[in-house]
Amino acid sequence: MNLLTHINTLKNNTSTTHGIGVDYDAALIKSAGIQSDLLENINVQWLIYDFNDDQNDLVDQLITTHQVTHIFIYLVPRQLALPTVRNILTRLCESGVIMCCHKFFPQYLTPARSDILMDLAVYDIASCNNTFDCL
Repeated sequence: MNLLTHINTLKNNTSTTHGIGVDYDAALIKSAGIQSDLLENINVQWLIYDFNDDQNDLVDQLITTHQVTHIFIYLVPRQLALPTVRNILTRLCESGVIMCCHKFFPQYLTPARSDILMDLAVYDIASCNNTFDCL
């Protein structure tokens, strides 16, 4: 799959993987945290967050605090259609964060690339610029 091959060409790659996981279910976050702690060369922070409500500006947290460059998303259509989630994804896209969605896709953004076999679509800053009704 060549949707994210640009990651392999990044300068200053480190041997440790850094990431942040976000979910509203505290039990899932706890389980994921325990599992990620068992892996070598993995540095993951976990954030319990109700993105349906977005009370604490998730976009600002992801970009400013966590310096996120790529996001992998698995949200169902009902979640993707929520105005708060639309705002979050659109702002991330406009900020240059590359988003990869699996199975379900935001109808308000235009995919930059997609892989039908893997059921994936990638969105970047051009995805929002090509969509007339971006916020």
